[in-house]
Amino acid sequence: MKRQTNGGLVGLIIMIVIGIFALSYFGISIRGITESDTGKENIGFVKETSIKIWDGYLKKPAEYLWYDIWLDLSWHPFVETLKSLKAGRGTGIEPPTPNLTSVD
Repeated sequence: MKRQTNGGLVGLIIMIVIGIFALSYFGISIRGITESDTGKENIGFVKETSIKIWDGYLKKPAEYLWYDIWLDLSWHPFVETLKSLKAGRGTGIEPPTPNLTSVD
């Protein structure tokens, strides 16, 4: 059986910390990089490119997934079910099978 190895958020944080330690070990200052003219120019380029990619390609699909899929199909029904439970009306979901009675 193959084990799934998704690192997730914790794995990402650990990798960032290891990266910072590695940069420190080699004497590379993150502040020095970001405050240098070349660093500022590179950060500006990455920022502009990211904004162009977001606005040009990713924004519409992400908004569709957020508003039309997540909110409409998941979040709003979840909130309505919680409100219904709080008001004592139940969930409104019928049992999956009818009750069986004995046949004489």
